[in-house]
Amino acid sequence: MNEPDIKTIRNKLGVPDKHKFLGYLILDTRKDDFLLSYSGDKDYFTCKEWCAFPDLALKFDSYCKVVEIINHLEINDTAIIVMAFDLGSQVGVIPFEPEMMN
Repeated sequence: MNEPDIKTIRNKLGVPDKHKFLGYLILDTRKDDFLLSYSGDKDYFTCKEWCAFPDLALKFDSYCKVVEIINHLEINDTAIIVMAFDLGSQVGVIPFEPEMMN
């Protein structure tokens, strides 16, 4: 799996360069909450904490790592990946779609 090109995605979405890319977040679509933390080892995760605000959420630099975490946490059916951007007074999120990579 290749990492998405943030510059290409910015251009497609019309997100100006002045808005810093903060990373990928995991959003639980059932509760509209973001992953704050998780604990456990590679094979067994024991705890997940969620928060309501993207600025507090756990941020990942790697798309591949986010996919791996979602699989290990076994939340494939309820979680989506969003991209976070610093908009100055707030953090904006955009759902990541695989077709953005093309």
